[in-house]
Amino acid sequence: MMQSVLPLLLLIIIARNVSSSSIIRINNNTIIEDRAAEADEKLSRFRPSSIIRNFLKPRKVNLFSGCPANTQCSFILSCWWTRDSVGTSCGPFFFCCGSQDSRDDHHINQLYYGPVRNDPMCGRSSTSTSRIVGGEDAAFGQFPWLAFIQVGGSRCGGALVAWRHVVTAGHCVAKTQHNPGNIKVTLGDYILNSDLEGIPSETFGVDEVKVHPKFRFTPQADRFDVAVLLLDRPVEYKFNMRPICLPEKGTDFLGSVGYAAGWGALEPGSKLRPKILQYVPVPIINNQMCEGWHRRRGINIVIFDEMVCAGYEYGGRDSCQGDSGGPLMINYFGIWYLVGIVSAGYSCAKQFQPGIYHRVSSTSDWISTNLY
Repeated sequence: MMQSVLPLLLLIIIARNVSSSSIIRINNNTIIEDRAAEADEKLSRFRPSSIIRNFLKPRKVNLFSGCPANTQCSFILSCWWTRDSVGTSCGPFFFCCGSQDSRDDHHINQLYYGPVRNDPMCGRSSTSTSRIVGGEDAAFGQFPWLAFIQVGGSRCGGALVAWRHVVTAGHCVAKTQHNPGNIKVTLGDYILNSDLEGIPSETFGVDEVKVHPKFRFTPQADRFDVAVLLLDRPVEYKFNMRPICLPEKGTDFLGSVGYAAGWGALEPGSKLRPKILQYVPVPIINNQMCEGWHRRRGINIVIFDEMVCAGYEYGGRDSCQGDSGGPLMINYFGIWYLVGIVSAGYSCAKQFQPGIYHRVSSTSDWISTNLY
């Protein structure tokens, strides 16, 4: 019996190793393939016996020892297949499986960097907010803090937050922070590569890049995914160039409708990019709900406190219409606040897969201390 099972186990291990190269990063405007669908495809291809299928199903069992909180005793191949970390053994071929990031790190002790300070001109759009009714072309000057960032041959979004500072995602610039000359920031743009706007855009160099000290690349959403760029000269505020406000430390925007904006893909998987600035409304949801939705798609992910999710349960609209590093914004009594930074997404506008953003209110004091 065991002799007949072992060849099938070897085939599954080989398939698992081959598939690891097909999983692509969730940053830099790429999309992770649906692991649940991939797993189903691999299993159907090798047609393992019902015994093997039974082994692959995670199960809570108590064999030789219990498992720590937020882990479960599972067959070892199940751990590998779902990319969970493999902990201590809990029986023959069974191990405690859990997230690659420990939940002990969920409520990380953050330093206090002082009060949040904002530019007196922040958060004032040049057009009426009543125009926002759904995902479509933005109006000229509607989001005057939008930044278009070029890092070598890559592109990211960002937001102007002070007279000489732009905030973006840490993953966009972490590998270039010691060579800021490779970064160009365009402000005031509306139609890319066009001079049809009434007021022209301006392109700036970058003198310095400051990535959050706790930033970390991970196989899931990057931790503390935020950076501040110091432009090579001050910005002269005008109709199409103004800063957005930072929220107070710890502010919670749960239940609010946020807006993502940028020049990102119009459709999931599309390489076509619009020239006209786009925006899309997305509701801000609870972190636990976000994790639960992803699990319904077979995706085991931890949404940490410095992250926030926004999107619809059944998909349809998402921040693929924005750019990685671009802003998630809310309007509060006529003033716009930067509440999120486009960080990650396992797909675009798909059911149970909302966008994952860096939560700006978790680091707004750190951002502020780098501005003034």
